[in-house]
Amino acid sequence: MSSLCIDFLIRQKVSTNLNYFFIESLPVPREKVRNVYWNTIIARATRLFCCDKEFASLWEKPFSNDWNSADFWYPFAAPIDTYGPVHEQEIRKRICDEARELKPEWAPHCGVHDRLPADVNGDCVVNILDLLYVRNRLGMDPASGDNRRADINRDGVINILDLLLVRNGLQTGC
Repeated sequence: MSSLCIDFLIRQKVSTNLNYFFIESLPVPREKVRNVYWNTIIARATRLFCCDKEFASLWEKPFSNDWNSADFWYPFAAPIDTYGPVHEQEIRKRICDEARELKPEWAPHCGVHDRLPADVNGDCVVNILDLLYVRNRLGMDPASGDNRRADINRDGVINILDLLLVRNGLQTGC
């Protein structure tokens, strides 16, 4: 219940005391009333939350083998690479590509977000190689070729700020 929308709604309803009846009136999905969207909402919320091994137990409980299909995440008719910023398109493609590898046991690819944006070479650790990767692309256009990974803060410029973000993330890993 840490959503800003839910917080806003509950504050509109409660005057002095909060009780269970206010909570029950909130427009959130409930397992008791399973509708056609229940599994889809649970799957997406689970992938959103489970971005670290600390959430492994939360991942294992709702896991379903349906999640191994790319069509489950994005139906065939839904274009995933024609809207939004490039980094979001890449995340959507990665979600579809990694669907086959999803298992009941949590692994780093289970989460949706880029957990290590400073890991520009994708080896699951931020080290000197990532620092050199960004340094060698300083001043280049992030839209050309393989340079967009070097634009860590996604401001459209590869500069010292991106280099500092990599330096601050040194020695972190998946």
